[in-house]
Amino acid sequence: MQAISRFRNGNKVRAQKVETGIADGWSTAVILAAMDANGVGVLHSIDIAAESGALVGDGHPRWHRHLTDGSPGQLADVLGPLGQLDLFVHDSDHSYRAQMGEYLAASRSLRAGALLVSDDVNWSNAFLDFCRAHELRPVVLAEPTSLVGVVRVTAGSAGSDGGGGR
Repeated sequence: MQAISRFRNGNKVRAQKVETGIADGWSTAVILAAMDANGVGVLHSIDIAAESGALVGDGHPRWHRHLTDGSPGQLADVLGPLGQLDLFVHDSDHSYRAQMGEYLAASRSLRAGALLVSDDVNWSNAFLDFCRAHELRPVVLAEPTSLVGVVRVTAGSAGSDGGGGR
């Protein structure tokens, strides 16, 4: 996760990152450490549980935690004011409908060259279906307890929610 978080697009380090699903905050802490090493970036983390993020705690200068009730429109409400993103990490509700809804909402905000990362892609076909519809070439990484999907968004698929990737 840290290598993914530290990616560079050309010589320019991107700054806006969003993750859904904080839980104890392990991924959050890794992403924040990578941003601290880069010296730039803000992470917006979204969860439904007030106790989420215990490993990070409050007060990290690069971290904004957003608590929602999990309804579909709330992700768009958080993403709207942020502008373009360079990283979106899904690790919340792993149902097909929730995953696809998050990928579509995030795709409207992802800049060309951004990474979309999804944990537990083996729980449904949503990640592969999304990539297929947008003509993206995903990579699936095997972790001890899950499969993680990673895809770089192309110029034709960035900022759109339709298929085709052109």
